Amino acid sequence: MSNSRFSKGKLLTGAAVLAVVAGGVAIGSQFYPARPGHTAGTVAAMSRYQAGQVHEGDVVTGDTTVPEMMQTDSFQTVAKDSQAASQAASQAATQSASMASRFAAAQSASQAAAQSA
Repeated sequence: MSNSRFSKGKLLTGAAVLAVVAGGVAIGSQFYPARPGHTAGTVAAMSRYQAGQVHEGDVVTGDTTVPEMMQTDSFQTVAKDSQAASQAASQAATQSASMASRFAAAQSASQAAAQSA
């Protein structure tokens, strides 16, 4: 009979699951739906936050030279022309490299002066 479809272990497991579900329903029915006197608090109309109007002094902008330059027709032309853009990038890279080499030379000179002192 241990091979039967309704073995003792399955029946006990089913009974345990049924008991847990029944207990959950019994406990849950005590709290839901809420009974009068068991609730606390009030529900009132919500007051929304209302800020004043933004004034000229409220907004502080930083340096606007770059955005102003980007809005010019000459910048738009250079940005759309790939040859002009690559030439500008090449010039910027050259300037950047020369500045980096000058900085490295100055730094090594100051380190050598500090070591000799």
